[in-house]
Amino acid sequence: MIHHFGKIWCPIGNALGKETVLSKAINNIDVFKIKLNNAYDDSKTKYVQMVSKLDSGKSVMLELKGPEVRVKNLNTLELKKWADIEILYCDFFEDNSEHLLIDYSLMLDITKWAILVVDNKECIKIKDNQDGKLIWEVLADTVIASDVLISFTNYNPVIEFLTPRDQRDLIWAVQNNLNMIVIPYVRTVDDIASIRAHLNKNKGEHVKLIMKVMMMDCLDNLEDFLPHIDAFLIYESDINNLVGEEKGHEVINHLIEISNTDGRPVIVGIDCKKLTWKTAIDDCIKNYINKWVSCFMFSDDIIDMDEPTDFIISFYESVLANQIIEQPMITYDQAKIHPEYLIHDYIIYNSYRSIIELGVKAVICYTENGYTAARLASYRPNVPIITFTKNDYAYRYLNLLWSVKGYKIAPGFDYNNVKQIGKEIIRILFKGNITLEDRILVLHASSAAPDTSNIINGTEIYKFKDI
Repeated sequence: MIHHFGKIWCPIGNALGKETVLSKAINNIDVFKIKLNNAYDDSKTKYVQMVSKLDSGKSVMLELKGPEVRVKNLNTLELKKWADIEILYCDFFEDNSEHLLIDYSLMLDITKWAILVVDNKECIKIKDNQDGKLIWEVLADTVIASDVLISFTNYNPVIEFLTPRDQRDLIWAVQNNLNMIVIPYVRTVDDIASIRAHLNKNKGEHVKLIMKVMMMDCLDNLEDFLPHIDAFLIYESDINNLVGEEKGHEVINHLIEISNTDGRPVIVGIDCKKLTWKTAIDDCIKNYINKWVSCFMFSDDIIDMDEPTDFIISFYESVLANQIIEQPMITYDQAKIHPEYLIHDYIIYNSYRSIIELGVKAVICYTENGYTAARLASYRPNVPIITFTKNDYAYRYLNLLWSVKGYKIAPGFDYNNVKQIGKEIIRILFKGNITLEDRILVLHASSAAPDTSNIINGTEIYKFKDI
C-alpha cells in the first residue's frame, strides 16, 4: 500500500517553478510555500495557477514577512571598508547601485550609535547626519544580497506587527484562493488577532493560520495560542538560538505534546543542505515521527538545488519506509476532551480506541471544517483516514494532517455516497491487499445541527464486504 502518513511541504520557485520539473514531484508534495517579493507578484500568481493545474487538491500557503527590515535593492551590493554610503527608505524593489535601500520608513529616528547588521555581522555604522540625510560608513568589506534581512545593534526599530506590506500580501492571498498563512515573529495573542481581523475584513475568515515559533516572548505561554491558530511551525535552529540546544529539545517536545493533545498539527522545518545522504534523511524522519510531528517542510535552499526532484523523491520514500511506529495506547485521561465539544471529542476518542482494539484497517470520515479529522489524526492511528468534506478550505487543510487523505464532495452527497466512495478509495489505496472480512470504521462527529445529508453522528464498524 502506498499511503504516506507524514506530510511534506516544499517552497516553490526557480527550478521548482517550472512545470516540467514540478510535475515530476507534485505527487510527493502535499503543501507548497511561497513568499511574496513585491516586484514579482505575477510570477507567484503563476505558481499558484500551475499547482492548481497539475493537482487541484494540493495546498498553497503564503509565509508573511512580518515586522522586519529588509534590503530592497534588486541587485547585490558589494561594499568596501571605510567607504561612505547613503541608506534610503524604499517600500518596493528598485535598481540602485549607489545607495542601500531598506524598507524602514523611520530612518531619521535611528540613533547615532546604531550599527547595521547583515548575516550576524556588524557592517555599517552612522557617520554623519547632514541636515536630515544620514551618511553611513562601511566597517568591513561586505556583500549585501537583495531581499536580505537586516537588523541593528543599539537600536530597536519601531514597527507595527501587521505591516502595510503584510496587509497587502494577505489580501493577495485571499484573492488568489490561498487557504493557509504562516505568521513569523509572533510575540502575543494580539499579534495573531490582528492577522485574523484583517483577513475577516477582506473575506478571508476561513483562511487557516500557522504560527511560526521564533520569538522568546511566546515560549512561556505557548498554550495560550492554541485557540487562535491551526498549526505550529518550528525550526530547531530558531528554538536553539533562543534557549540553547539542551533547553531547545525540551521546548520542542513540550510544543509538540500540547499541540497533539489539542488536535493541532506541528510542521518542522528541515535543513536540506544537512541531509546529503540517505542515513541522515532516515534518522531525521524517525526522530520527528517518534515525536509525533505531522509535517516536514523543506528549507528554501531546495529551490536552488541542481536536482530538487531527486531529493524530494528520496525524502518521500524515506517517509514511507519509516512512518509506522510503535506507540502506547492513549488513555481517556490523557486525551484532551474539550468541555464545549464533549460528545464530539468523546466519539472521536472512542473511534481511536476501536481502531486499535478491533484491528481496523482504514477509516472513512466526514468533516465539516477539518476538526474531526485533525483530532483523530492527533492520536496517530497507523491506518489511512479517508476524509470527505464539502468545504473547500477544510479540504486543503487536510493536507496538514497525519495519515489523512482528503477528498472534496458535492453539496448533495449523503451518508451512503460517503461510504460507497470511501470503499472504492480504500480498494485503490490498498491495491488489492484488503480482504472482505477486514474491518472499516466510518466516523462522523459533529457538534453542529443535523443537515439534510443524513450523515449519522457517531461511529460504525463494517466488514469491508458489507459497506
